[in-house]
Amino acid sequence: MGRIWFLGTNLLGLLLSDILFAAPCQVTLNASVTPSNTELGRKILYEVQALYPPGTELTWPNLAEGLGEFQIQDFRYLEEAQAGQGRVRSGVQYELNTFVSGDYVLPGISVHYVLPSGEKGEVFSSRLFVTVRSPEVSPEDQLRGIEEPISLESAFPWPYAMGALFVLAVIAFLVYLWRKRAGIGPLEKGPPPWEQALSRLSDLDPSDSIRKGEWKSLYVALSWLFRAYLEGRYTIPALEETTSEIEKSLLCVTLQEVLLQKAVQILNACDRVKYAKFTPSCEEGLELKGHLEEWIKETIPAATEDDESQEKR
Repeated sequence: MGRIWFLGTNLLGLLLSDILFAAPCQVTLNASVTPSNTELGRKILYEVQALYPPGTELTWPNLAEGLGEFQIQDFRYLEEAQAGQGRVRSGVQYELNTFVSGDYVLPGISVHYVLPSGEKGEVFSSRLFVTVRSPEVSPEDQLRGIEEPISLESAFPWPYAMGALFVLAVIAFLVYLWRKRAGIGPLEKGPPPWEQALSRLSDLDPSDSIRKGEWKSLYVALSWLFRAYLEGRYTIPALEETTSEIEKSLLCVTLQEVLLQKAVQILNACDRVKYAKFTPSCEEGLELKGHLEEWIKETIPAATEDDESQEKR
């Protein structure tokens, strides 16, 4: 009986000594969330602090994908500071947000550490509970959102709309007059396209236009006249196509290679003045008009030329 008592007292003493003199955990984590009960859309601060001996290396987790049901809007590391009892404190602070109300659990995070002695380990923070409520709406605010239907007749700015339509109509009419005076636009039905094109071309005076500083209007009129002739003569949408598109369209018609190259040169010369802000001389304007007149005459159908020669006889 005495021996049993002796063994029991020794075992109890060993257990008490382990409890009383056991070394505390050298690295600990403390987590907090502010506020833990909030409304939807409000900022939530989640902070984790670590206590550890000086010289300990900590590895914080990468939470770029989020923390539980929360999205991380921003984060910052807390500077290391003395915490007393031969330990230091540092941590990380996260700014969280969520778009759905409800009761949530913030999971604990793990931090790996390496003590000055070389010992490695891992510690975990505790889980935290957060409640996110929908914003409260007072009865007055609910009633304030109910309004009478808006009358479209009174809300639509009819005077401004009618004024804008009138201005657009005036602009369109002025453009029509300018294009008619400059000979711009598609050819009329009836007379052959070469007759109309040569007639319009004879009305253009490059020297007078360039002398007045209207060289850009002149080249626009020459370009439109040539495109209108191509459209009427070869049935291609030249007035709506770019120079490169017209070149591709002319490849599909029976046209000599020399005439095709001359047509592209005439269109490029007009584009240089229209878009590249090139300033031509009076001689260049007269030369371009001559090239255009020559090109039109070279593309008059042979049967028409024979008829005209017979009429002259």
